[in-house]
Amino acid sequence: GVFLLSLAAVNSGNNLLFVVVAALLSAIAVSGIISRSSLRQVSLSLQLPENVFVGERVSIKITLRNMKRMFPSFSIRVEDPDLSRNHVPLSLLRMLKLRNSSPESTTQDRVLFRQAAYFPMLRAGETRSELAFQSFPHRGRYHLRGFWISTRFPFGLFRR
Repeated sequence: GVFLLSLAAVNSGNNLLFVVVAALLSAIAVSGIISRSSLRQVSLSLQLPENVFVGERVSIKITLRNMKRMFPSFSIRVEDPDLSRNHVPLSLLRMLKLRNSSPESTTQDRVLFRQAAYFPMLRAGETRSELAFQSFPHRGRYHLRGFWISTRFPFGLFRR
């Protein structure tokens, strides 16, 4: 949209269009800078129970710590990358009753976090924890390949 608007501004010579393009480009730049600073110096820790049995509901403690001295961090989301990477949502699979025939159902059963942890605000130097409850449907090992820590702050235009 910004590219098309800038082409229209160049072709028409309208100064108001140039002002609108400049405002849009500056909003994109400000969004990138502020979201990067919001995610900088944030540490994550995870606590899992030692023993977990099939079908038992356990709590997973996700702790975020803001190690900045002055600035807070806003709207941070912690999630499993396997859950959000190119998977059909579980609700859609249940609705279509394709849960057992889908090849992705096995990968979604092995996901460690089925729901994301959300932290609306972390003040400077603050540590916050959130509990995620989960039951494991199968025996065996569940691999944690990492986390995605993301934010949509400040405007919600982009996810970093």
